Amino acid sequence: MKIKQVEELVGITRKNIRFYEDQGLLNVERAENGYREYHTADIARLQEIKLFRKMDISIEEMKLLFEKKKSLQICLEQHLKELEADGLIVRKVYPQIPPKVEYSLTDRGHSLMEVLDKLCDWGNENRLP
Repeated sequence: MKIKQVEELVGITRKNIRFYEDQGLLNVERAENGYREYHTADIARLQEIKLFRKMDISIEEMKLLFEKKKSLQICLEQHLKELEADGLIVRKVYPQIPPKVEYSLTDRGHSLMEVLDKLCDWGNENRLP
């Protein structure tokens, strides 16, 4: 599969696909003519990268996840602890077995929603073709 098809299938730009290759997150096979040949495993990896980026997981953390040096659970727990320390979410633990934990936005967290919505609107309006 060529990069144009991958762009359309995954919804990631050619520039970003190349960036992820340069960062070592994606190792694409080369055909005899030197062109990159994308396979289903590459598509799956790009979909993982796209999901992780939406979850605000850094490139460095992704490398650790893909190398199995860090678990997704630990990565997400660290992000939740940071949000809690910043006063954006509150954690409620229920004393039961199996353990149950719920997270919710604080007033401070809710105060960011309008700003984030406007930022998303701006991004959608100014998206490059």
